[in-house]
Amino acid sequence: MKYILKPSLFLSVAGSLLLLTSIATGQDRGAQSLPDTTGSIGAVVGPTDDNESDPLLSGVSRSENQNDLSDPTFERHVNPGLIGLALSSGDTVLLADVALQWTEAEHVLNRLHRSGVTARFLVEKAARLAAKTGDKATLARLARASELTKHADLASQIAAIEKLDRNSRVTEPEWTIDVNGVDSETFGRIRQIRDDIQSAALTSDLVRLRNIASELKTASLPDAAATHLSSLVGQAIESVDTDAAPADDAVRMLIGQTRGICGKCSGTGRYVRGLSIVRCDRCDGHGSLPDNDGGYVSGWAMESSTGSSEGNIQTDSQVKRRFQFTLWNGCDNAVIHFRLGKIRTEQLAPGAKKSYSFTGNASDATLYIFNNKKQYNLKSGNHKFWWMKSGQVGFDMNNF
Repeated sequence: MKYILKPSLFLSVAGSLLLLTSIATGQDRGAQSLPDTTGSIGAVVGPTDDNESDPLLSGVSRSENQNDLSDPTFERHVNPGLIGLALSSGDTVLLADVALQWTEAEHVLNRLHRSGVTARFLVEKAARLAAKTGDKATLARLARASELTKHADLASQIAAIEKLDRNSRVTEPEWTIDVNGVDSETFGRIRQIRDDIQSAALTSDLVRLRNIASELKTASLPDAAATHLSSLVGQAIESVDTDAAPADDAVRMLIGQTRGICGKCSGTGRYVRGLSIVRCDRCDGHGSLPDNDGGYVSGWAMESSTGSSEGNIQTDSQVKRRFQFTLWNGCDNAVIHFRLGKIRTEQLAPGAKKSYSFTGNASDATLYIFNNKKQYNLKSGNHKFWWMKSGQVGFDMNNF
């Protein structure tokens, strides 16, 4: 069985990734006027510590920590954590979704996000990524949205991005890995490093790219993988504009603050053998964590100021809700015995998969596994649970 690692989405030609880095920092912002009410794909600006001096950021709550870029009111309309997920996974549709939701948030609130990251910048980022992947549908969608919001200049820039990338695209051979020749941990590391390179390149993060290049020199990886990844990071370093727009810095800071377990707090995530280790300094573990690898989050651990917990998914609400999930018994010769809520007892045969649902409040929403005598709290919504062969229960916390 072979897994194909497709050529990097950002390495065709250095210049196309960095096209139009000025992105209208002067004309659009003008004399600090508020966004146009006909559509708010604003100018690119950097983060500011003084909201009062910038009318575009008026109404943003000030924070004692000036490095805190969170904006709870703005983030009711769009989740900044999805920016990092889209960039690392190369998901053009998701990045376009976020960019257009960002546009709507700017329009509704008539101001920018606290970080200074603008919808205009994200739209152009999404256009570059779509051009790299040849996603014509997303490019057309972004151009149409720009026209509807009366930003013909941005629509023209999107067309220019598509044309330049199409004319300069270089076809690279696909690199294949025989998954039977590497263990799951090594395979996961290769994918994670590749995604890290892509995300860093798309945000012009030269420091991160150089760190990856340095780490690859001592990484215990198969020779072919190490050579391929070293080539990718080398080309990415060459493609980075050292005079990148301030918005790239703001995006990197914003992504760094939205990798926590709830997607709205400070923290970082790392995936090892399918286990997502999350350290969070501001939340108590509520919320959900998407899987950057496009698969299942097999489990998670969290450390916070209130202590640490593992495999704990909670909801504060005592309102009756419907809980749904799928449980798969991945064991070859063991029956899973478990209890839903407080009274309903079930069992699942080896290799079987079954969906369950029940109605209850947060205190009732528990899954108790008799095999390992552990109890797990459920979050409202639909969830998939895995019974791992190691005897541990893992979670896919994404709704489906």
